Amino acid sequence: MNAAAAAASRRDGQQGYFILCLKSCDKIKVVNASNGVVKLVTAIVRRHCVIARMGWDRHYAYFFKLQPTSRHSLILLTAELLLAMYRAGWEPMTPIDLSVKGGKEQQGIKHMQLAS
Repeated sequence: MNAAAAAASRRDGQQGYFILCLKSCDKIKVVNASNGVVKLVTAIVRRHCVIARMGWDRHYAYFFKLQPTSRHSLILLTAELLLAMYRAGWEPMTPIDLSVKGGKEQQGIKHMQLAS
């Protein structure tokens, strides 16, 4: 498999997992997700927050830059994302602590595809 095919399979979510990163109250990053998952996450984020910017970064991860929002809104957003991903066939794994010492809070949730 050449590098282009490997990158395309990662972008299409063929690896069987993706990571949803919540960075403080103003950034969300979706890593290794298919277009369908990105569309679902986008719809849910739009329902709960005001999006300042969104798009693909240089590492093939989709990001959302949000207007400052309350922690309550972020809790509701996280709960709906977890429930929607589970209903779509994705199982949340143990949260990943992505914080750097002295940096802002970051939380990552890895989702594995449920076996059919």
